[in-house]
Amino acid sequence: MDATTPQPDILPESHNPPNYGPVFSPPPSPPTANQPQAESPKRTIPPWVVIICVIGFLIAGSTFFATSRRQQVVLPPSPTPTVTPTPTPIHPYSAIASQSAFMELDTAIASLSGAINAFNVQNPALVPPVLDLPLGFSD
Repeated sequence: MDATTPQPDILPESHNPPNYGPVFSPPPSPPTANQPQAESPKRTIPPWVVIICVIGFLIAGSTFFATSRRQQVVLPPSPTPTVTPTPTPIHPYSAIASQSAFMELDTAIASLSGAINAFNVQNPALVPPVLDLPLGFSD
């Protein structure tokens, strides 16, 4: 063998564990009257039940702490308002209000308003036409 080829690592015989073959365990013995029976597997709680219980405890706890920490707030009595009428300010007329054209327009508007109020909307001469036309349909 030359020096360039790698040699496999060979351990001495004392470092390799002995191989005894497959290991078989004896079968379990049937329970006797003196031995306690093995416990049956416990049932697990579904996760949705745990989530609902946690949410319920959170709501109940927050409600309890909110009501226990609520302090009695005493509001001062509100003042009763007193009604004092304010006078309407008197504005002076504008300079245009004293001109003759404006005064004529004001009297024309007043006479038109009086004529509209005196107008009788009910006119007995205006009667709707009779629409009972003979169309030839027999009963």
